[in-house]
Amino acid sequence: QPSPASAACLACHDGAKPLKIAGADGKPRAMHAVKPAQVAAGVHSSLQCADCHKDVTDNEAQHKKTGAAKPDCLQCHQGLLDEAKKAGKATPGLELVLSQAEKYKLSIHSKPNADEPDHANAVCANCHDSHAFALPAKGSPALAAWRQGVPATCGACHEDQLEEYTDSIHGQTVLDKQDAKGAICSDCHNPHGVDKTNTDAAKLTTTKACASCHEENAKSYADTYHGQIVALGYANTAKCYNCHGSHEIVKATDKKSKVHPDNRLKT
Repeated sequence: QPSPASAACLACHDGAKPLKIAGADGKPRAMHAVKPAQVAAGVHSSLQCADCHKDVTDNEAQHKKTGAAKPDCLQCHQGLLDEAKKAGKATPGLELVLSQAEKYKLSIHSKPNADEPDHANAVCANCHDSHAFALPAKGSPALAAWRQGVPATCGACHEDQLEEYTDSIHGQTVLDKQDAKGAICSDCHNPHGVDKTNTDAAKLTTTKACASCHEENAKSYADTYHGQIVALGYANTAKCYNCHGSHEIVKATDKKSKVHPDNRLKT
C-alpha cells in the first residue's frame, strides 16, 4: 500500500478521475495515470512521491512549485550509488543502472531531438514506466509479457520500423504467436547504447546478434569470405541484414524474401 503522503497524491493521480493538463502543444491532454497496484509491485514501491517530485510542495490543484529540479533518474541513481559506496553496501544492481546510464549518455537517444532541440530523442521514462518499473524474473511470465511489449514501446517513435517488423517472421512470432523467444528490438539494438545503424560498430553488433540465435547459419557464414572479413572486425562486406533485410525479414521461401530464388540475383 502507498504511504499516507503518497496516498494523498494518488487520490488524484490514480487515473480514476478524468484530469487534464496542458500538453506540449498548449492543448489539454489526459494526465498520466499512476496505478497504486503497479507502484506497489515495482522497484520504487518504498519511495514517497515527494522523494522524486521534490519540486511539488502541496496537494492542491495546480501545485505550487519550488526551485527544485524535476525528477532526474540519473541524478537520483548516482546519489544512491555514492551513498551505498560510502556505507560499503554498493550492490551489482545499483552499479548496473549507472553503467547503463553511461552507455545512454553516448547513445543516439541522448542526443537533442531534431524537432525539439531542448529535449533528448528519448529519456528513461520513454522506455521505462518510472512508477511501475519492475524487474521480471528470468523465465517468468512477467518477463515474457515485457518482451512482447518492447516492439510497441520502440514503435511509439519508430513507426515505420514497427510496421515492417509486424509483418516479419520475427514480428509474427512475437506478436501473433505470442512467443517471447522471437527477436525483439532490444535483441538486435543495444537498448541503452543504441547508435546510428550506419556505424561500423553497430553493423558488427547487429551481425553478432543474428548469430546468437541462428547458430547453424552463423557457422556456415563464418566459413565464407564475407564471414571471415567480418571476423577480422571489418564491416565493409555483406552481413546478415544485407541479404535478408532487417526489420522486414520473412522466410526464405516467401516470395517477398530478399533471398527467395526469384530475388537472389537482385539482392
